[in-house]
Amino acid sequence: MLEFEKRRPVDVLAAVLAERGGARLDQFVHLYGAAEVAAMCYLLVTSPGPGVSAARGPRSRSQQT
Repeated sequence: MLEFEKRRPVDVLAAVLAERGGARLDQFVHLYGAAEVAAMCYLLVTSPGPGVSAARGPRSRSQQT
């Protein structure tokens, strides 16, 4: 049995940005458009990272020791 994992466009964008793939990024922007890519970038920037609990969110500087 074969299993396929569907990646969300925002996940593909995160991978392209991590690879610093200029040509792939150009293709991605051409495919989705600048407004959609900007919205995905905003989502990536404002979402907690993989090691941060979504319920707690990142700690503020005043809480860090």
